[in-house]
Amino acid sequence: MAGIPCQVAVASEFRYRRHVVPEGTLFVTISQSGETADTLAALRDTGGKDYVGRLAICNVDGSSLVRESELVFLTKAGPEIGVASTKAFTTQLTGLMMLVLALVDKEMPVVAVAPNDQLLEKLKSNLQEVRARGGELYVFADKNAHVKEGEGIHVLNMPAVPESIAPIVYTVPLQLLSYHVAVLRGTDVDQPRNLAKSVTVE
Repeated sequence: MAGIPCQVAVASEFRYRRHVVPEGTLFVTISQSGETADTLAALRDTGGKDYVGRLAICNVDGSSLVRESELVFLTKAGPEIGVASTKAFTTQLTGLMMLVLALVDKEMPVVAVAPNDQLLEKLKSNLQEVRARGGELYVFADKNAHVKEGEGIHVLNMPAVPESIAPIVYTVPLQLLSYHVAVLRGTDVDQPRNLAKSVTVE
């Protein structure tokens, strides 16, 4: 539907096959509970391979699958009482459909960081792709990066700093953005859910 190649693998068989990962591949797992053993094993087997990211489509926030994936799409079907419940299955199908119906649209705000470094031109190309799909851009940009404001592009100019300290300088406004978004959503910014202060498992 999206014109993008897709390969489907049964999780229990995934570990026993040799995989050649094409450039730009996203690894997607699907599990209602987020604790399905073979799905977790498949996810863990992707470590060190050249995926651009690992996306979990899951119903349980805070589950192992969710915690161990960089990207999460929660189906929010509510507690599953019966195994293979209709609501869990249909929300998974709906989630996959929403993923296919390409990902970026006018309802999706995209935050980007644009320091003036060797990847700037590539980043600008990515920003243009987001705008072409209608995404609303919020760009924290080095003032010498010459990222221009326009329709759907909101630029917050940052001071020109050496590349070595740029991560420190850019962290401050990003943390402030996270703080204010959390407050607007009514979440507890001091005690986020499902966040441990120390690693207690291997």
